[in-house]
Amino acid sequence: MPEELPETPYEQAKTLEHVLLVACEGKRDDAWLYQQLRGLLIGDPGLKSSLPEFVRTCRDLEHFWQYIKTTSGQWAPRRLHVRDKLTPLFEHLEGTKTSPVDADVSNVLASFDAVGTHAIWTKAVARRIPDPEGATTCPLIVSARMAHIKSCVCLRWSVYCRIARPFSFPRYSARAPASSRGARCQIAC
Repeated sequence: MPEELPETPYEQAKTLEHVLLVACEGKRDDAWLYQQLRGLLIGDPGLKSSLPEFVRTCRDLEHFWQYIKTTSGQWAPRRLHVRDKLTPLFEHLEGTKTSPVDADVSNVLASFDAVGTHAIWTKAVARRIPDPEGATTCPLIVSARMAHIKSCVCLRWSVYCRIARPFSFPRYSARAPASSRGARCQIAC
């Protein structure tokens, strides 16, 4: 009888790690559990990009075994390989690879009920982990969305600047024009 699946993504990742480490020794008794955990983690758009390539491509433990036995003929290097490749996933789940502005911008964008904006921000943050060059898209997306929000909502320049300051924008200055410093926007709230 299949065992119960862990509820939280962190517990799912830890269980997946355990299944993979046991499979490094050639034991593939937890095939059902691997497939279920893999499906749950791949199904989460925020986690999929943090998963190792072998989890995304090996649909079952037989495929994983064919992959992992080519990395080394010994168990210890295989286990080390699995742990190293799972590090980005755990860093993402534990929040150790976040920028200080991530939470602030996420809260601001969510508070304006801009579902599309928040989805774009979440996707950009998730992309930043496996694709550091893609991180340049985060400030551009936020900059464009904040410019739109600023034009539609009565925001003070100081709030806009506090969010924009951690990034360097080629087209937007982190300092408001002299004519609008300290003033509220003219849109009726």
